[in-house]
Amino acid sequence: MKRFFLTMSLILLVFSCTKAESENTAITVMANKIQNGEAGAEKITTVLSESINDSEMVVLQLPKEGVQFPIGYNDMGVERDAEAREMPIFDESGENIITVGFLDYSYSIGKYEVTYRLWKKVYDWTTIGSGKNKGYVFSKGEQGYAGIPDKIRKSDDVFDCGYQTPDETHPVTGVNWYDCIVWCNAYSEMTGAVPVYYKKEIADESGKIKEENIKNYEKFILRNALETTACDTALHYTALELGKDKKQNGFRLPNYLEWVLAAKLTDKKDFIVEKNGKALTCTVNGKKYFFTKGTAVSGGKYDVENIRLSKTILKDAYQYAHIPAYMFCITPSLFSTFAVGSLKPNSLGIYDMSGNVSEWCFNLVPKYKKNLGGRCLQGGNAGSVVVYGQHGALIFYPPLGNRTSGLQLCGLRVCRTE
Repeated sequence: MKRFFLTMSLILLVFSCTKAESENTAITVMANKIQNGEAGAEKITTVLSESINDSEMVVLQLPKEGVQFPIGYNDMGVERDAEAREMPIFDESGENIITVGFLDYSYSIGKYEVTYRLWKKVYDWTTIGSGKNKGYVFSKGEQGYAGIPDKIRKSDDVFDCGYQTPDETHPVTGVNWYDCIVWCNAYSEMTGAVPVYYKKEIADESGKIKEENIKNYEKFILRNALETTACDTALHYTALELGKDKKQNGFRLPNYLEWVLAAKLTDKKDFIVEKNGKALTCTVNGKKYFFTKGTAVSGGKYDVENIRLSKTILKDAYQYAHIPAYMFCITPSLFSTFAVGSLKPNSLGIYDMSGNVSEWCFNLVPKYKKNLGGRCLQGGNAGSVVVYGQHGALIFYPPLGNRTSGLQLCGLRVCRTE
């Protein structure tokens, strides 16, 4: 059956199931009550944090020999056509399709999705603050997403199962890939770090920084999200490659493999990837981890493919993943994003790796058809009508410079090379 990802649509997903009819009926009743704003809908409590450090990072210290790990919805790689449930992903050369996961360096990744508060802090720095003369241009963004005003939906039941009034603690939305890589550079400069993304003119044809440009690297910093060609051909470098201390490494988007590893690692033995009957393991931060199967949400322990058949699966998944449209079959007008950190983190202490907003990664996806191809999004979102485990639904966005279309539930999570 053809599966697709729908970022934002007014389609009510209608379902019919033949298994576990009693549980399915109960969930249907609950979904109807949520849609109608009725009292009595079963609550799934969120863990709302009053105060978070929205710039906090989680370090993944990898062993020298590196870590090999399964990728893809079925944990057997991603190499399918454009009509399948997953799109293949290119490595950072843009030439080779990734079929297995392997990383041999340490990195840190955002504990939370970038909040509107943090995004705006950087935006203000570039427009009215001390960075206003640096020439940065990127979207102001929006604070989360809400289908309808809070005054229309006041039910606690709706709140618990899919509605919050967006504020600055919600993930930033309404931003495209171009906005995100330029914002990362601005965030780096604002915090005294060395930016990561540069115009290709900084380097020779092999990608090596020209000797004469090392001292003058600042004039090649990518600062304008409207210069889409420069963004599409951008090169990225560490502080060390620019003659600086590696402690000055700047912020960037995670690549596909960095994102997947951070989503899959688990210290639980439930629903994990095995080979020949033996659990696959690795060591990260000096600790043994397993790999959650691709059909579970990050942090969860069940296959979510048939989540509506079981209240047990639903409750477990909703501890970690805010995807009300998929879980409760509610229309986009009845749900919103959640404040970051509202639900439980995965085993690494990272929040919202499944659901809330889809997150931009750096990698390209192939151009199977005319005008298709672009950068990949990970994690699904509150409006997903199909959900494929940690990946949400692995999709692509044609990088055509469109700053609004399909971006209502797209955000980001930052990464940093250690």
